[in-house]
Amino acid sequence: GESVPVEKRDDFIAEPKASVGDRKNLLHKGTLISRGRGQGIVVRTGLNTELGQIALLLETAEQVQTPLQKRLDQFSRKLTWFLLLICLLLFGVGILHGQDWLSMLMTAVSLAVAAIPEALPSVIVIALAVGAKRMVSRRALIQKLSAVEALGSTTVICSDKTGTLTQNKMTVVRSWIPYPEREELFYTNLALNNDVRWQDRTRQLAEGEPTEKALFLHAYHHGKDKEELGHTWPRVNEFPFDPKEKLMVTQHQQPDATFYFLKGAPEVVLQLCQDDTSVTNGTQHAMQMAEGGLRVLAFAWFQSSSPIANLDLDFIHSAKWELLGFAGMIDPPRPEVKQAIQDCLTAGIRVQMITGDHPRTALAIARELKIEGDGLTGEELEKISPESLALRIGQIGVFARTAPKQKIRIVQALQAQGEMVAMTGDGVNDAPALKQAHIGVAMGKIGTDVAREAS
Repeated sequence: GESVPVEKRDDFIAEPKASVGDRKNLLHKGTLISRGRGQGIVVRTGLNTELGQIALLLETAEQVQTPLQKRLDQFSRKLTWFLLLICLLLFGVGILHGQDWLSMLMTAVSLAVAAIPEALPSVIVIALAVGAKRMVSRRALIQKLSAVEALGSTTVICSDKTGTLTQNKMTVVRSWIPYPEREELFYTNLALNNDVRWQDRTRQLAEGEPTEKALFLHAYHHGKDKEELGHTWPRVNEFPFDPKEKLMVTQHQQPDATFYFLKGAPEVVLQLCQDDTSVTNGTQHAMQMAEGGLRVLAFAWFQSSSPIANLDLDFIHSAKWELLGFAGMIDPPRPEVKQAIQDCLTAGIRVQMITGDHPRTALAIARELKIEGDGLTGEELEKISPESLALRIGQIGVFARTAPKQKIRIVQALQAQGEMVAMTGDGVNDAPALKQAHIGVAMGKIGTDVAREAS
């Protein structure tokens, strides 16, 4: 559920019921390490892991009947009782009129067989197959024909955020440069202070950590190509990113001077800068950008006439850094999603976001997409009784920091209210809710095999 790599530490977590996303001292099976190394103790294995719990949820998730399936069941029961009554009546009347009982029994059975609508299942299958064919023309593959009818009856769509509503690609959407004359240095910092590189000479795809890749591409789109800059701004030393210090420094040599580029958390970089005016204004801008759900990084520079022998923390804290600006990043919405949500609202279909991401980020995306309703975290959801949830669930637009088990609970609460629920998602953590919903919609290209199988 994380849109960007998260930092893991050996800290003690005091809250015993902390959400999965807030357990910063635990590594989970099935996740990838983007940077660093460490040692740990295995505390859970097999079905006791988070991935194992998802497998158990998949086994226990209930398959809910669609309206068409319910109506067919009702029709079958009524038809059975009606035919049974008619056959008994025919048999009884025949016996009263002196007919042979064996002959009347055969007649009653023949009537029952003849009255069964044998073609009805075929007609229904053909109708659903036509609908499935139309869906394929719109690039939607149907695994179960019943999903065609369920899709047309949907009243609520529960959607995952990362990769479904958003592009699953960190992008710089806002920058703040306090001094226009330093704009070129700002983008040079973005281009050089990272470990990203192009996959090939076409410069279409870059490889690296998502946050750094966003900065790398943003600089490239502003005319600063790292490979080209590397010839005139060669990196001669670096202080790698330190999670505890929350910063990274690279050293670049010019013929007449040495340049140092600093990147890090706003509060850390601002504390290192010397200009009080920049620090005051920068603090306000950093807070505004963070309140908008952006992940904010600050950038600064320092110039020296001669290279420093040891690029260490002592030097970093003693250097006279000058602020270059901020870059605010977010995993932006897909271009087509906003209009799709408006179409759903026009059709009377409510849209709710269910995500494992941070509440601030989730609410920022929801505001941009015009998803209405309050926000509720997984931790708050755990404290709500089923009765209270039933009363509030129609007023909630965003569920943030939710675990797979909580996603199932949300879907079940909506189903208990008589809603026809469609669930969309792409990850393993979405699979149980995809299976529980009346209709599960898994993303094709970026969806996991588990999610597609559960849909």
